[in-house]
Amino acid sequence: MRTLSIYSKEKTGGFTKRLYRLFEALVSSGHALYYLSADPSPAVSEHIRHQMIRAPFRESENIVFWTCFSMTSLIQTLICARKHRIERIVVF
Repeated sequence: MRTLSIYSKEKTGGFTKRLYRLFEALVSSGHALYYLSADPSPAVSEHIRHQMIRAPFRESENIVFWTCFSMTSLIQTLICARKHRIERIVVF
C-alpha cells in the first residue's frame, strides 16, 4: 500500500518517536512510504521517500510560516497523491 505522511516540523520528544515507530512499522510491513515535512528528517531511510516543503520563517514558526506551510503542504499533498497514486494519508 502506498502511504503519504505529513508532519510540519521535527521536534524532540515522545510524539516524534511514535511517528518514527509508525514509519518503521509501515515500511517493515511492505508499504511504500512518502513523507512531507518542513525540516530534513533523521528518520528518512532508503525505504522512505522524503520531500521537504519550503516555507519562510521556518525557525520562528510565526503566522507567516504556518500560513505558507498550510497552503504549500496542501498543494504538495495533492501533487504527491496523484503522482504516486497514494492510497492512505497519515497526518501528524
